[in-house]
Amino acid sequence: MAIGSTRLFYVGIGLVLAFAAGPAGATPIQYDFTGGTATLEVEVSGIGTVVDTTAPLVGTFATFDAMVPALTDVNWVIADTIPLGLLLGTLDVNVVVTDNAVFSAPATATGPGTYDWSGGSFDVLATVALSGGLAGPLGPTQFSSNVPTADGTVTIAGNTATFTASRQAMFSFVHSGKTVTIFSTISFTGVPEPGLAALLLVAGGGFWASQRRSGRGVRA
Repeated sequence: MAIGSTRLFYVGIGLVLAFAAGPAGATPIQYDFTGGTATLEVEVSGIGTVVDTTAPLVGTFATFDAMVPALTDVNWVIADTIPLGLLLGTLDVNVVVTDNAVFSAPATATGPGTYDWSGGSFDVLATVALSGGLAGPLGPTQFSSNVPTADGTVTIAGNTATFTASRQAMFSFVHSGKTVTIFSTISFTGVPEPGLAALLLVAGGGFWASQRRSGRGVRA
């Protein structure tokens, strides 16, 4: 076995051992977005809840360390167009939810591959616009807020992880004397980032290269 092949072989073996347990390995795993939804509730002062709807999540990732365990990093994006009725017309909303510098969200294992997490805090950056209502239009306007704490679950099955975050008030704004508050409940599904898959390919490639150069080959 050539020296280069030997090194590649042991690198491959090391990577296989490091990741053989799948996403619940010894390091935090970033799960990139594959699908998800946000249940959005819109409350208007003096009126109450004017809409309760399911909006699409459009990205982007969550990071979980199953060995600690803890949710370590999130970046979730919600975007939708929501009819709010005669007074306010149609709401265009884009919400970005991220962890911040003081974020901490430890988790507790509740079963094989299942966890409950709780912590914070989260930063929220929202862009909203209103059109077509009796209260008049609101051009695209940006708002920022902070969600001090939240809780939810993590479920890991093979290479797929599902994250939930409980109902929280994301942000509020005032338009024509009415305070509009947006609540969300999040469900996010992701798979390990492509870099992890590439490492696994390198591991497999190291094994095959070492076998081929040794002249033994690999038998089924």
